[in-house]
Amino acid sequence: MNNPGCIHDSQIADFGGVYNKLQTQYNICGGKGVGASAFSSSRCPFIIKTSQTLSNNATEFQRQQQIEATSVRQSAEWGNRGFKSSFPRMYDTIHYEEYGERLIFLLSLVHLYNFRARYVGYNQIQTVFLPHLEQYNANNVMQWYHNS
Repeated sequence: MNNPGCIHDSQIADFGGVYNKLQTQYNICGGKGVGASAFSSSRCPFIIKTSQTLSNNATEFQRQQQIEATSVRQSAEWGNRGFKSSFPRMYDTIHYEEYGERLIFLLSLVHLYNFRARYVGYNQIQTVFLPHLEQYNANNVMQWYHNS
């Protein structure tokens, strides 16, 4: 959070240890993460990249995987748009900090957005993905949703 615009997304993920965390999960359970085309899937087999085009010789599995990865990535875009629209005046730079005030301020915004998404009901992720998940695993999903 709060990195300069000149730093590439993949570098931020590397600096923040995201690649290491994804690698650990991949080693434990085989789970993969979905990322934009900016992220390296050639050196990271645990990342599925979303892209605009597939090669002409792509298999049906690769085509379906691409469609699903794009759908999952769309949820991140919804969250980003929802966050920005919740705080439309937050385009100013926080210039000064002594004791971590900027981190506290940014985390407060994240918590306020999550509160709004849960209690006001403005959550496209819930309305789009939850019904699909309920179809396959209704008891576990609903138990998780009500306990969290």
